[in-house]
Amino acid sequence: FFMLILTTCVLANDVTVSWNANIEPDLAGYKVYYGLFSKNYPNVLDVGNVTSYEIQLPGGVEYFFAVTAYDTAANESDFSEEVSIYLDIPDTTKPGIVQNIQTEIYKNNRIIVSWDFLPDKDIQSYIVAYGIDRQALLSYKVGIVQQYITEVLQEGQLYFFQVTAADSIGNISKPSELMLITIPIVDRIPPSIPTGIKVQQ
Repeated sequence: FFMLILTTCVLANDVTVSWNANIEPDLAGYKVYYGLFSKNYPNVLDVGNVTSYEIQLPGGVEYFFAVTAYDTAANESDFSEEVSIYLDIPDTTKPGIVQNIQTEIYKNNRIIVSWDFLPDKDIQSYIVAYGIDRQALLSYKVGIVQQYITEVLQEGQLYFFQVTAADSIGNISKPSELMLITIPIVDRIPPSIPTGIKVQQ
């Protein structure tokens, strides 16, 4: 007895076919059959003695699946029940470029980075990337917000900033304009001690 279950990955058309395990002691493995029409399976995969298997398939069509079991004597069962799934064409459209990036010095040597919201409705998070090497910026997912405050940064150091956006599928926008800002060096040297002190009556 087979119970087939289909799951898909939204990032690509990866289909996972799974089923209940057989209990025969001489079971050797399973075969997954699939095709574009019901009860017609031109594609067959010998997947071994497992109870799930992942297949990557093109989108835009419906697929039909069935599974058989075979034993050590090469006897093969009838087809399981048939299951089907329609695979959408994956969304590969990137969000727009994040605009109006602003950076300003905040207290305790931190920086506030702000930007405009994108009009895309499926934005899942904005990503702030910054560091001292423009070729190796560290990225931080910050959620659906319009500003981010950094950790304490090094005085006198130049930092680079960029912002991108990720949608619910995982598509990431092209980087925003690269922003530069230097953390100022705080003057901590007090004035010299007054001299020539006099008091008169």
